[in-house]
Amino acid sequence: MVPRRRVGDARVPPTPFLLIYPLRTSKRPGSALGGSARQGDAGDLRRLGEKLVAKYMDEVAPTVEPAAVELDVQGEISGVSVRGRVDVLDVEGRLIDFKTASRRPSCVSPDYAFQLATYQQITPGARGEVRIDSLVKTQTVQIVQQAYTVEEPDIRATQVLYPMAQKAMGSGTYCPNRQSMLCSQKHCSFWKHCEAEFGGRVRSA
Repeated sequence: MVPRRRVGDARVPPTPFLLIYPLRTSKRPGSALGGSARQGDAGDLRRLGEKLVAKYMDEVAPTVEPAAVELDVQGEISGVSVRGRVDVLDVEGRLIDFKTASRRPSCVSPDYAFQLATYQQITPGARGEVRIDSLVKTQTVQIVQQAYTVEEPDIRATQVLYPMAQKAMGSGTYCPNRQSMLCSQKHCSFWKHCEAEFGGRVRSA
């Protein structure tokens, strides 16, 4: 938990964040901005990340009044233990979630709505209102804010699907999700078994 003060308060200047960012990203083989990076691209990605952080700290952070930051949360949904980490819970009970994107977002996808509905149920003090702050990696960096309200259909999806997933895992029943970004020969070492059992093709990258 953090004191109820603005993230952009004079006591929390953006400079430390800009100093920490290169140190954190230099220790990772890939990119903190999504996708793996060749060594020659690392410097460009780091500079882009610094621009995104600086823009957010200058333009958005001063308006945020947090009750908690990077809050680990856990609870039960339909008898299934669930845990996660919330980026920001503000003093009004609104969740603020940070994202990076290569293009301007236009909607909230069903799987993302599922995540937000999960957070709303297991975060003490959350009231169902969410703001999504997307740092967009276009030629001129942008910050796009979207408002979303977790509603009954979103809650219902979590109440139905979590027990189904738990039951499937307990019985050893797994259905392939070929639409997932992680469903590829690069990211899954079981792709050959998946093709043999379920048919179809797993993409190479």
